[in-house]
Amino acid sequence: MNSDEFSEERVLSVMAGVRAPGRLWSSVHTKYERDTGLVRWRLARPMLAALSLTTIVGGLVVAAAVGHIRPSVPVPRPNPSSVATLLTPTATPGGTSSAAPSVAISPTSGASQSSGPTASSAPHPTPTPTPNPTSSTQGPTPPPTCGTPVSGNIFEKALTKSPSSPDDLTVGPDGKLWFAESDSGKIGSLTTNELLTEWTNPSGPAANAEGIAAGSDGALWFTDKGNNQIGRVTTSGGTFKSYPYARPPQDIVAGPDGALWFSDPTGNFIVRVPVSGSPMTPYSTGANTSPTHLVVGPDGAIWFSEFNSGRIGRITMAGVVTSYATSSPGSQPVGITVGQDGAIWFAQNQSNTIARMTTAGTLTNVYPILSAGANVEDLTLGPDCAVWFTEQNTNKIGRVTTTGVMREFNIPTSGSSPEDIVTGPDHALWFTEHAGDRIGRLS
Repeated sequence: MNSDEFSEERVLSVMAGVRAPGRLWSSVHTKYERDTGLVRWRLARPMLAALSLTTIVGGLVVAAAVGHIRPSVPVPRPNPSSVATLLTPTATPGGTSSAAPSVAISPTSGASQSSGPTASSAPHPTPTPTPNPTSSTQGPTPPPTCGTPVSGNIFEKALTKSPSSPDDLTVGPDGKLWFAESDSGKIGSLTTNELLTEWTNPSGPAANAEGIAAGSDGALWFTDKGNNQIGRVTTSGGTFKSYPYARPPQDIVAGPDGALWFSDPTGNFIVRVPVSGSPMTPYSTGANTSPTHLVVGPDGAIWFSEFNSGRIGRITMAGVVTSYATSSPGSQPVGITVGQDGAIWFAQNQSNTIARMTTAGTLTNVYPILSAGANVEDLTLGPDCAVWFTEQNTNKIGRVTTTGVMREFNIPTSGSSPEDIVTGPDHALWFTEHAGDRIGRLS
């Protein structure tokens, strides 16, 4: 055998880059020659100089790829595309990619590239990648953004009885709009596609439902001023329960602690009632404060307006009460809500303004209402993230942005006296028309 002829073992050692110290070969080209039925290999080109450590590693990768060929089988010509496949980055647990050292795959080399973990194209299976908790696709859900504009279209749905005088309303756990009727004593519900249902309060003709809220038990809870009690009704409308109280309750909300909380303006109390109905625990707000409207704040406390004292109150779930000054002692704060900015927004009827207060109790802004003598009753956070409010005397729905820009919308039915307002599950504003015996929708 001539010096330029090699056995298969010799070829493998050359391709592995380990032939002899200081003498390495960059590539091997072969041609087939037949001589007495044996396959002979001829070396095409020797290496001109020693290669770097990087080339040695590359040679080891190629040797590993062909090392499974048996010695009795001729070694095939290395396929450049298969080598590129072997060097393609493969996904590793944690969503990162790994490749052979000092090897870069060009985007034009034919090897596919992606920004995230994908199945490897290597001939051997690779571990299934696991989600990366720090990946942008696996991070916390971003906070909701304001994206539903309100153009000003108003629809009104008439109730079955007049006078029914709908008062407060809320969104129930069933996705319906639930409302209390102060004159008829009924509890009604309305779907977003205008299906109306009303249930008669079994407490009798003296029933005067005013505030209403969805409880943590999946039922609707309401204040019954006519019978001095708290009522409960299931979403099926068939089961009513009542829990007596000493004086007429007014507004009611579901607290962060799972209980219901209601205001007692006559006795100057905020009262806690568990979903079992008892015991009721009253917390004094101070003499001549007359707490009326309630809202759950972003700080986990309940905030309320003190109509007589002209202050805004705050009560923790432990019953600790604090109050903060408004524009003046006679400001007569009423409706109250939480804005998109996390502040407390409320109406001041005496000065005909909408005011903003931080949860630290600092009054920051006071914005005049466009129409004089509006007599605002209630406020809510709208689908466009502005604060919306009802103007009883001017028969309008008002809007104010967090920067104080005001706008008003006329209600078609004259003298309807809008009372309560909420944002519905359909991203529209729903409100009660106390004198118009209607439920309105503004979109």
